[in-house]
Amino acid sequence: MKLRWALGSPFVRKVMVTAIEVGLEDRVEKFGTNYADPDSDFVRSSPLGKVPALILDDRMVLANSPVVCAYLDSLHDSE
Repeated sequence: MKLRWALGSPFVRKVMVTAIEVGLEDRVEKFGTNYADPDSDFVRSSPLGKVPALILDDRMVLANSPVVCAYLDSLHDSE
């Protein structure tokens, strides 16, 4: 999984806290994003044009922190 993020985003921090809490932080590759740059490939990888955007291995994109957090939470074993 690849996480598109931007420095200082509280929404990205929320996603990373979730990844840490469910033990998946090692499976999330982080890629910095300048979403204000019109030449960036970010718009192609995030349909909402917002961070965070999680790109799954099958290239499906999850955008918006509640959606990404819910997905990450669904991947761990609840014990």
